[in-house]
Formats: sequence, C-alpha cells, structure tokens
Amino acid sequence: MSENRGSTRGPNLRLGGSGQPSAGRAVRAAAPTFGQSAASDGIIDRIAQLLEDETELLRRNNLSQVESFCERKGQALLELSRLMRAAAPLDARSRTREQVARLQTAIADNQHVLRCHIGAASELSRILVDVLENDASDGTYSAAIGRPGVSR
Repeated sequence: MSENRGSTRGPNLRLGGSGQPSAGRAVRAAAPTFGQSAASDGIIDRIAQLLEDETELLRRNNLSQVESFCERKGQALLELSRLMRAAAPLDARSRTREQVARLQTAIADNQHVLRCHIGAASELSRILVDVLENDASDGTYSAAIGRPGVSR
C-alpha cells in the first residue's frame, strides 16, 4: 500500500502516492477560504442588497413589508452562518473586501433607520399610555387633591 504523501487533485480529495484516493477513504483537504466561492460572493451581495432595500423602504416610512424583511434577513443569516462554518477564514481578495465594506455600510445604515423607527414607536406608545392613563383617571387618587385651590 502506498504512503499518503499529501498530494491533492481537485478541491476536496487528498490522494495517496499512487494518485488514487487513500485506502478506500477520502480525506478532506482544507476548505476554500470564505470569499473564494461563488456562494460566499452571492450571499454577501444578497444580504447587502436586502438591507439596502429594507432601509430605503423604511426611510420612505413604508412598513408594509417589515415582516417579510425580517423573515428574509433571518434566512440570509442562517445561510451565511452555514457557509461560514464550512469555510476557512475570510479571503483577502479586493472583491471580498469591497463586498464586506458594502455589507458593513448597509448594516450600519439599516441599524440607524431601525433605531429611529423604534424610537419613534416608543415615543408614540409612551404618549398614548399617558393619554389613556390621564383619560381613565377621574382624579380620585390624584396628587393634586388636597392642595390649596384644587377642587374636584
């Protein structure tokens, strides 16, 4: 039987010295780095585009597709995490760096717009709660009772 000298043919098989797969089993070679495959290029671009699309709709105060975007972002995150588990560290190609920079910008913009919407929703809910509490009160337990000049 020949000794495995570590020569490789193809992306995934480590072959023995005879050029054939070692003793009935294939040994996986190092995974391609993240960013060296069309799959990683595609997912980075798709996530960035998804975030840019959502951000644009939110800037126009169009909330009709929020649920759809949440589902799509969750699916994209799952796809990205699976892809990253199967790949080695990020590739340093300029295309990958550009994609990651675009993704970082899209994430930051999306996060800012989402925070604005969440802040506005929180403020609105606080105002509504205050109005409802004041409207529901008949003044019986009000702190103003008992002060000079305040009558019921």
